[in-house]
Amino acid sequence: MAAEGGSASSAAAAGRKVPLPKGYIDAIMALRVEERYPTAEELERLSPDERLAAAFRRESDDKFNKFHAEVRREVEETGVYMVDESYFARQAELQALIKEEWAKIDFSRVHVGDWDEEAGCYK
Repeated sequence: MAAEGGSASSAAAAGRKVPLPKGYIDAIMALRVEERYPTAEELERLSPDERLAAAFRRESDDKFNKFHAEVRREVEETGVYMVDESYFARQAELQALIKEEWAKIDFSRVHVGDWDEEAGCYK
């Protein structure tokens, strides 16, 4: 999962393996997937879009669980998890894209309140 695909600009760095930093590994190991999916009966009551979202979530969770197990196994066996050097270039590209797209979102109508303990709701 961590060593998949990549853009043309990061292709040059592909091939050489480097250890994933401990902070990344710790974050991966800390993540847990809540494996609660709709039953067959519940799926019948969902809209087609909701069924599609449920299927996508299950597929994503399955992929992450496999990745999680792979990272855990490698770290237990070797003490490190190796990724293509291009992994970091791709992450930087994705972060730049996220920052660019995030800046385009109009948050002027979004209001965030503080929790009011006495009222038991957001103010």
